[in-house]
Amino acid sequence: MDIIKKLSHGCTLDCHDCCKFNVYTKGNNVVKIEGDKNHPYTKGFICKKGMAHLDRLNHKDRIKTPMLKVDGVWKEISFDKAIEIMAEKLTYYKEKYTSKSIMHYDQYGSGSVLKYIGDIFFNFYGGVSRHKGGPCWSAGMHAQKYDFGVAKSHAIEDMLNSKSIFVWGKNPAYTTIHTMQIIKKAKEKGIKIVVIDPIYTKTAQIADKYVQVNPGTDGALAIAMAKIIVEDKLYDEEYINSYVIGFEEYKKYLSSLELSFLIDECGVKENDIRELVDLYTNKYSSINVGYGLQKYKNGGNTIRAIDALGAITGQIGFSGGGVNYANKVYPSVINSDPYNSQSYGEDREFYVSNISKFIEESLKNTSNKVNYASDELDMALHKVNYISDELDTTSNKVNYVSDELDMALHKVNCVSDELDMALHKVNCVSDELDMTSNKVNYVSDELDMTSNKVNYVLDELDITSNKTDYISNELYNLSNKSIKDNIPIKMAVITKSNMLNQLPDLVELERVFSKIEFKVCFDMFITDTATLCDMFIPCTNTLESEDIIYSSMTNPYITYNERAVKPAHKLMDEYYFFMELAKKMGLNDYPFVEKRTYLEKVIEPLKRFDKNLDIEKLKNNYFTIHNPVAWEDKKFETPSGKYELYSESIKNLGISPTPVYISNKYKEIEDKNISFRLLTNHHADTLFSQHFMDKKSIAQAYINQRMAKKVGIEEKDIVILRSKKAKINVQINIDDGVGNYIVKMYVGWWKKHGNPNSLTDTGISDFGGQVTYNESMVEIIRQN
Repeated sequence: MDIIKKLSHGCTLDCHDCCKFNVYTKGNNVVKIEGDKNHPYTKGFICKKGMAHLDRLNHKDRIKTPMLKVDGVWKEISFDKAIEIMAEKLTYYKEKYTSKSIMHYDQYGSGSVLKYIGDIFFNFYGGVSRHKGGPCWSAGMHAQKYDFGVAKSHAIEDMLNSKSIFVWGKNPAYTTIHTMQIIKKAKEKGIKIVVIDPIYTKTAQIADKYVQVNPGTDGALAIAMAKIIVEDKLYDEEYINSYVIGFEEYKKYLSSLELSFLIDECGVKENDIRELVDLYTNKYSSINVGYGLQKYKNGGNTIRAIDALGAITGQIGFSGGGVNYANKVYPSVINSDPYNSQSYGEDREFYVSNISKFIEESLKNTSNKVNYASDELDMALHKVNYISDELDTTSNKVNYVSDELDMALHKVNCVSDELDMALHKVNCVSDELDMTSNKVNYVSDELDMTSNKVNYVLDELDITSNKTDYISNELYNLSNKSIKDNIPIKMAVITKSNMLNQLPDLVELERVFSKIEFKVCFDMFITDTATLCDMFIPCTNTLESEDIIYSSMTNPYITYNERAVKPAHKLMDEYYFFMELAKKMGLNDYPFVEKRTYLEKVIEPLKRFDKNLDIEKLKNNYFTIHNPVAWEDKKFETPSGKYELYSESIKNLGISPTPVYISNKYKEIEDKNISFRLLTNHHADTLFSQHFMDKKSIAQAYINQRMAKKVGIEEKDIVILRSKKAKINVQINIDDGVGNYIVKMYVGWWKKHGNPNSLTDTGISDFGGQVTYNESMVEIIRQN
């Protein structure tokens, strides 16, 4: 009789928490999973998404046999046949078009170490075409890299040492339940909870202060706060002098902006902004930043502006403070490439947002196209447009300050006339002369201030002009790139991603993706992506895999995952599939070793923290190398070793070296085709498309009552959402927590439901290559 076994495991979803749970098995069946009550972070409770691993393991629609599409119909094949076909295709395309004719696309569908084995394989293959940037957090990650050197966060428990907790563009009630638990405890202790978000979220419901900011203008709000902090001398001069570079340059930028302009942009009243400043500067206050607010064209600068608040008030490196965005502790320590695969090949890269254009251009006949400059040209053109916006903003400042200067000069002339009159009344208007003299001095000071503004803006114009010259040179260099960069994409291999669900402008991507000659998808189910592919390789559920997981977000512990049950076939495990494929192709330097050997080499660098660490110890203990207070030693990993409010690294890219705000306010359109900004958020019970496959309804959309009346629709109406890219049918839900001129949808709806990513645009953030999903505008069209 089989006995029940208790095994160690952790959640591999792309989530902040990476919860630790225990798996109970009987024979080769999982009986149940439950949160590890003894784990310092998980504390015994996990969310529905984690519990769903068991449902997905045994789901009726799960595929466990490779399939090949023959005349448009799926036919089952053996694993040996699948490996034979892949080996033949990869060998043929490499010999005829080079290895760059293969596109390997992956994301974070599984966060465990060995699920990245596809990357290792394609390195040994010789390098392929891969994406850079991303759909998740890229702008913010680059921002914190420029500011701090790398993204690090405090332990969530450290919020209990804060006086105020700012939750900025984040809804931990839905997306990181263990953080939300700490926030609730903090509120019970009397710590002030501040939520800033365009949507009144579940988290906002427990806030002491909720601020509804206009979408895409979080940077304006952060800079408005910084301006008040500087003008009211609430900054920490001693901290700045010791640990920050670039304060004077940033201060100069802040002085060039009018508070009224920033208020108009972000839609937050001045008294509310001043209240935020009062709360934040009462040390120490922590900021927890979400990812939605950096999915705009100004996303990188938005995160830099928020980071700057912590730097100028001296709240970085102290318990209770910090700006918490991500926590890249383990990637810089563990050996994620233990067999040095990267030395075997060099990739050709393209930005995620430009994937359709990249594929399309690669497939064109390029024999006469000497000016083709790969995907980087698109990014350079984006920079030109971005700088053009910045130039327009700066030009407006010049005009504004010029008008201010004219007014000041007019005041001088008026006072001069008044002075002449006063001089003729010397014997009787001595007092009046004194008063007028004071006016002259006042206006003179005002004139000096205005003159300084003019000089600053002129300097800014020079900088912007230099940026334009830089980009022009970059464009010239790119236009003369070799034609070798235009190798056609002949084969695509998709791992850990449902890209035809998650990427923007899906109608165009589907059209272009279909042109690739041979497409392979690794997954557990026939997803929207798999449907368009030519071969399907079934893969393991996390419960069927031995592996290691760690989070780059909030959970600071590294977890060993024991295999709970055996998969239907050994080669369903990508680790062994790619190993057999490497053998078949004669990649003799490939690491033909068992998982345990590979994983021991991955964690080898951690022995500097614990010399006795091995897989067995990791399995039976809770292990972390995380300092609960980020940057406590004030030794930042930037080129200067200080917090870089002014970054030479980013300046060298032709981007403003200090955080700046480029206007992103949506102007209300008062006509019959009212435009709404589409915001795509995460639901409590779903992450991405994994948890939508069984839903029967059409996609759901949310607007407030005022907007519903404006458009003439009611609760549960079926309407058309139309963007410049496509249109979908959705059912309307009235939610007064949604701001004006906003349509909210949850990410993950499949094509059969109505996927909001059919509507989204393919823009790129100011830096970092972030997909700018939240720049998408839609119309609501009533159906007769």
